[in-house]
Amino acid sequence: MIEITPEGIEAVRRTFERLAPAARTQALEGLAKSAFDTAQHGVAQHTQTGALEDSLSLKPDGDEAWIIGHDLRRAPHALFVHWGTRPHVITHKDKQALRWVHGNGYVFAKFVRHPGYRGHSYLVEAADAAVRDFPRIVDQIEIGD
Repeated sequence: MIEITPEGIEAVRRTFERLAPAARTQALEGLAKSAFDTAQHGVAQHTQTGALEDSLSLKPDGDEAWIIGHDLRRAPHALFVHWGTRPHVITHKDKQALRWVHGNGYVFAKFVRHPGYRGHSYLVEAADAAVRDFPRIVDQIEIGD
């Protein structure tokens, strides 16, 4: 598991310490939902089949934590989309050649030189956005009580 520590998280932790237990629970849930909504927006930019978007989930992890992540069985490419890849060679596994659609026909090759992909760290962006959104989340809780 990769853990992301966004800038400004220490101020969030100090605010959590000052909140009453019920408000702390609501603030944590609001923070998690804010991050998840931003992550969903980031994932939506990379959809062809919908598997990446469908694999993203938000789950409670005990009383004081939430986990946002991908089901890698549903979208094993999620890590590559998020973190990127170096240039590499793609070869066939158990066939004589690779095949893909091009125009009105197919292209066949023994291997392909993939140029690599820089990645789109939408989960990191989501964590940063949630931290920036935290004062609004806390204000809504205090108004609601």
